[in-house]
Amino acid sequence: MSNVLICFIMVIGLFQSSNLINLSELRTRYKKAVEDEDEADALFKIVSSNESDAVFLAYKAGLESIKAKHAFNPAKKISHVSTSMKTFEKAVAKDPENIEIRYLRFVIQYHVPSFMGYSKNLDEDKSVIVKNFDKAEQYKIDLKYLQEIAGFMIYSKKLTEAETIKIKALAKL
Repeated sequence: MSNVLICFIMVIGLFQSSNLINLSELRTRYKKAVEDEDEADALFKIVSSNESDAVFLAYKAGLESIKAKHAFNPAKKISHVSTSMKTFEKAVAKDPENIEIRYLRFVIQYHVPSFMGYSKNLDEDKSVIVKNFDKAEQYKIDLKYLQEIAGFMIYSKKLTEAETIKIKALAKL
């Protein structure tokens, strides 16, 4: 009887794990978290329980920076961004060619004021994104999200003319 109870509790725990959130839902909720502090906190808890996955770890890093946006205290803001950058380093180390991880870090570093010194990977991330843009399917990136990535990369004005042409063609823009 006690073995059945233990198994039941373990199954319930599995259903509550972050593995149940798929990438599509994660991406949608992440966008909401930018403006909604409660959503950012809830999503942070979900992705924090799956740090073995490099993409989830990158979303955790992004959410840490989003916490900085929602924080009032300047010291807390800096602390959140600093933690975010360290977590991004771990995510990149786990999967250095993954364009979603690089894109998430690129967006955060693009928006962090440059005087803070947290924008050092923009060129590196841009290069990896452009180099691997044609491998989006390998990274479970659908056309809609690929177009979003392309749109932001073009908006950032960090691409050369040739890179812009390549990205537009691959994203079917």
